Amino acid sequence: MKCCHCSKEKNENEFFRDKYRVSGRKPRCKECEKLYLNKKKRKIYEVEYRKKYPEKRAKILANYYQKNKEQHKAIQDKYRETEAFAMNHKKHCTARRARMNNAFVEHVDYQEIYISAKGLCFYCGIKLEYKEAEFDHYIPLAKGGLHEKKNIRCSCMFCNRSKGAKMPEEVIYQMV
Repeated sequence: MKCCHCSKEKNENEFFRDKYRVSGRKPRCKECEKLYLNKKKRKIYEVEYRKKYPEKRAKILANYYQKNKEQHKAIQDKYRETEAFAMNHKKHCTARRARMNNAFVEHVDYQEIYISAKGLCFYCGIKLEYKEAEFDHYIPLAKGGLHEKKNIRCSCMFCNRSKGAKMPEEVIYQMV
């Protein structure tokens, strides 16, 4: 028999029994099956495999998505309606803008910033729900500000959008 994992020809007694298969044996040899059952070793193997055969992996994924296009689209559409998607989307957009401006990108916990601001807009002091809060770069990325926790403020949509890429000194008096 040939192992589907290591592709080596081996004797039938080197495969575990499986009464549900036509051949009566598992498709992986005992050695590969033990590797498969050991999660740490399997994860290491899978990472190495992906690095070794990226085009093969891309082809497998492309075939999968082609066959399951409608199901995959339905799952994505359902996820896009969730609050988790909205929060992740905000995070990724700000980080992407920072990278485009070659700014330093630090992992920022927006919920922590919201809690430390007590849910109030930094500029006008309005109480905000977490869903409606926007997070503004106090010193704009366009003016050399960094994407880090100490440069991000909780703000309402009106204040954030009207501030834009201006320095705080240029705008705060107009909003009050």
